[in-house]
Amino acid sequence: MEKIVVSSNDKKQKSLKKIQLPWYFILLMLFSDVLNKNYIHELKPWEECAGKLLNITQVNNLIILSFNSGINICFIGTDSELINKLKESVGKTISILKTDIVGKEYLLKIFGEEVKI
Repeated sequence: MEKIVVSSNDKKQKSLKKIQLPWYFILLMLFSDVLNKNYIHELKPWEECAGKLLNITQVNNLIILSFNSGINICFIGTDSELINKLKESVGKTISILKTDIVGKEYLLKIFGEEVKI
């Protein structure tokens, strides 16, 4: 994954600071409807977000989930089954958990639906 380097010169410390931003954060700047929301966050392993799913924005593999709390979750989505379940879940209360399990990076729970074992 290519990263874009943004440099700033801090006069107080007289040193050059480099901040590396993932390419998809630059893409987020292009979408004003996403930037008008309160908060954009990329989940770290074992972080979870729950709430009513209002909208899904998809640009290539970048997925942005908008929740009723104003929080937007972004992630790289390559699992078509997960993306289809998310699209079907718009308007429902969901919980999404990022894991460090290979092949199951994101676990989705849809509240109010029967769980099949």
